[in-house]
Amino acid sequence: MSFHHSEEYLETDVLVLGGGLAGCMSAIKAADRGADVVVFEKAHINRSGNGCTGLHRIPLIHPDYNYTFEEFARLNVANAAGLCDEDVSREFARDTLDRVLDLESYGLTVRKRDGSFLFKPARDISPGEIVIWPPEERVWQNVKPILAKQVHKRERVRVVNRIAAIGLLTEEGAAGTRVVGALGMETRTGRFVVCSAKAVVATSGGSYRVGRHKHTLYAPSRFVECGSPTNAGEGQHMAYRAGADLVNLEFLELSPAWKDFSHWGCGPIMVGRDLKGDGQPIVPREGEPIKMARYSQTYTFGKDTEGLFQDASVIPGFPERKGEMEEFYIAEENESTSYGYLLYQRERGEDYTKAPIEYEWHPPYLHNNQSGVHMDVNAGTSLEGLYVAGDIMGGGYRQSGGGAFVFGARAGANAAAYARRARKPSVVREQVDREKGRILCAADVHPEDGYSWVELEDKARQILSEYGPPFTSDPKLERGVSRLERIRERYLPRLYARNPRELLRASEVRAVFFVVEACLRGGLERKESRSPTVSILYKRQFPEQDDLNWLKHSVVRNREGRMKFGTKEVNRLS
Repeated sequence: MSFHHSEEYLETDVLVLGGGLAGCMSAIKAADRGADVVVFEKAHINRSGNGCTGLHRIPLIHPDYNYTFEEFARLNVANAAGLCDEDVSREFARDTLDRVLDLESYGLTVRKRDGSFLFKPARDISPGEIVIWPPEERVWQNVKPILAKQVHKRERVRVVNRIAAIGLLTEEGAAGTRVVGALGMETRTGRFVVCSAKAVVATSGGSYRVGRHKHTLYAPSRFVECGSPTNAGEGQHMAYRAGADLVNLEFLELSPAWKDFSHWGCGPIMVGRDLKGDGQPIVPREGEPIKMARYSQTYTFGKDTEGLFQDASVIPGFPERKGEMEEFYIAEENESTSYGYLLYQRERGEDYTKAPIEYEWHPPYLHNNQSGVHMDVNAGTSLEGLYVAGDIMGGGYRQSGGGAFVFGARAGANAAAYARRARKPSVVREQVDREKGRILCAADVHPEDGYSWVELEDKARQILSEYGPPFTSDPKLERGVSRLERIRERYLPRLYARNPRELLRASEVRAVFFVVEACLRGGLERKESRSPTVSILYKRQFPEQDDLNWLKHSVVRNREGRMKFGTKEVNRLS
């Protein structure tokens, strides 16, 4: 198949990469402050990103309801095992109510009929009732169309759907300098779009194709992980190549999921009681802290051979649909994949009122914890002109959809303010050609002489699963790095692409290799074990948490094309 090598050239004040929850909020707030905005969206903005099919909770922290902003920040840092910038947690909490009120003004139903919010615990974020749930079933399943409508209403915003961002453009084409735009590729034709911008907001999500699922030979062929299947870490990879600081990539998220069903979210699992296969509740040993939200490490990752089960019988109102049990079902019905899961559950004859329902753990993935592009309280990065929001950002902790709204708004507003005073950007032709060549080289490889994206991605994910976190050691990590280097140097250059879709996968696969390498090498650099609430890094040689030497962000930077590691102090409120 022939590829379109034509280019379109755009100029704007603010370029937003990704049209998910954070991208929509960024575009809205930037346009409201007078900036011209272009949005690159890989799919279609009406239904894209992790919130494409709905939400089941939104953080709302306010002293009138739960905590002061400082109290929440302290608790959030504790849940992060210390690896969280406390000022980011405080500023996140400070804006949550305003963003919920924004959503309400856009047409999302956020309150019960009596005007109150339906608060529930979110133990993965911090103790206490700090998230609101939808007041009725399925009222939050159209959050993306509601946000997209607000974006379309703003005449200053131009949305370019089916455009995947594949490279950030920098001043003089050099890493570590001001970001002046991005190169995108049309996913159905292979056409390129060059956009110069005074400021760029990256909101391209996490990476849900990192670990290898146990139920499939070629994991990528089924997209079995949590989250949007096209979020492969390209935003992190682009930021790294441009010279931005990335932090804590050795900490991947671990999530409970209904047995044998690929889905996003774990809402109801966080509500009832958790049982081992012998019917006994999961509890920590005496004096042992509870990890993984309410779960003990003792029974995680196959250590309990009888399986793990969710028991709803302890919920007030059981077995009838009333009181707390009604809210349990509301959470289940607002999960992103609830329609499919409810049918699946019915087909298998599963019923919470009759017996506990089995669940399992997803493989590790990069999402919504302290791992990503390091960000300050203004959503700014270490690079001039580059802002981030949503699951791409690092240094904060477990802000859920609220982080997309809060820092999406801050990123858009601050990018617009920066654009007003920034000098006109200049795109370097050589860098554009270099970024195009990085992807188009796959079109020059004949399938008979090369390897498919499925084969290569699966190999990278297998290496991460066998050698990386959560339970690992320096010798294992070293072997993983060695194996990955061999695959990357010998086989990745022979990746082939027969059509534009496979060109897109070529970009994603390179991002997967980057995330896996940064995770393995980051694990080697950190000489301790540490377990934030939704993540575990346990190293046999260093079994204890070492706050004296390692209560700090690990940092990975691009230096002349090679990974260089360092550390950065965590920010604390005085």
